[in-house]
Amino acid sequence: MSKNRKKGLVILLLGILIMVLSLVFPMGSGNLAESGCLKRNEFGEGEMQVSLVAITDREETVIEYNVAERKFTESEIRNMLPGFKEKLECSVLGENESLDKIQYSLSLKEELDGYPFYITWSNERSDLIGSEGNLKEKVDEPVPVMLTAEFEYEEWIFEHSFFAVLVPREYEPLEEWVHMLEDALVRADVNSENQTYMNLPETIGGTSVKWGEKRENKGLKIGGFCVVAAIIFFYADSVEKNERDKKRLQEIRKDYPEFVMKCAMLVGAGLTPRQAFERLGKVYKENSSAKNSLYEEILVTNRELENRIAERRGYESFGRRCGIRETEKLGSMLSRNLTKGTEGLKNALREEAKEAMEMEKERIRKQGETAGTKLLFPMLILLLIVMVIIMIPAFSTFSI
Repeated sequence: MSKNRKKGLVILLLGILIMVLSLVFPMGSGNLAESGCLKRNEFGEGEMQVSLVAITDREETVIEYNVAERKFTESEIRNMLPGFKEKLECSVLGENESLDKIQYSLSLKEELDGYPFYITWSNERSDLIGSEGNLKEKVDEPVPVMLTAEFEYEEWIFEHSFFAVLVPREYEPLEEWVHMLEDALVRADVNSENQTYMNLPETIGGTSVKWGEKRENKGLKIGGFCVVAAIIFFYADSVEKNERDKKRLQEIRKDYPEFVMKCAMLVGAGLTPRQAFERLGKVYKENSSAKNSLYEEILVTNRELENRIAERRGYESFGRRCGIRETEKLGSMLSRNLTKGTEGLKNALREEAKEAMEMEKERIRKQGETAGTKLLFPMLILLLIVMVIIMIPAFSTFSI
């Protein structure tokens, strides 16, 4: 079993142990005191959901209830007003330095952290300041604007007003130029709103302006996408080739014991190795409808021998092309025994067939063990689900 599976098994057993201990020693939330009082959540913590058991002489009843968080008293609310008003005036500044120098949009929040009030804002110059604090118009001189915050909690409603002074915004040179361009475009848009085309201003602030359209170079993006796609396809092709090679080797290794057994039988019947290869190739061509990697290599070897390649070289080439250690050993064995006659080859092939069958049994046994290991984790998951289904009702009963 792999290390990861062992770790998963340990975690599973630990979880089961914790569940069993929780059944034996049930624990409550600790909110209910011995005096029969429930401790509420403080402000900001939200409601508290509790599971209570009402016990009488006749029965025990379980009830789920949401306990509201603690509310402030009127005296507590009035005590926090001075600090809230001070923090309220600071909270509206946003990027501005002070209320006497407002150059950027205000931050009109509906709530402040640590306080229970809901805030509603209004101001006397809605033409200058929007409902969300955004500045609508530029000002050429300081303009005081009264901001009014109405804040409420439960049945109590309070109001606080203070002044914010809008002043002309100080722009950096580049920022000022951009602002001038935007204003010029707005004016040009308004002046030509009834026309098909919008005439862009040729002069802004005494400076001649030529306009162009910024074009996005999508060629780099498309080229980059093509490169990534090509890498993916190359990698996918390599993976697919590796999978094909792996499948081919598995097929050859699976068919090898039967092939060696047939060679041993044919050589034992008096055929030479070459005649045995020709017989096996002929039977395969006549009777097989699907391709077999091992027998395809036998056909290649037969064609090489027909083309008058050296028989020794043909067997060695066959062993290398198949790509597994067993076939290389067989090719070397056939090559060595060409000069020794078929008698020694018979015994060698019988031993090789016997060894190949033992290796096939070992391979099948390992495949069975691997399949069992792969099934272990799903079986543990099913076991855990069954245990949860059984333990949840039991846990509820023990808790009561």
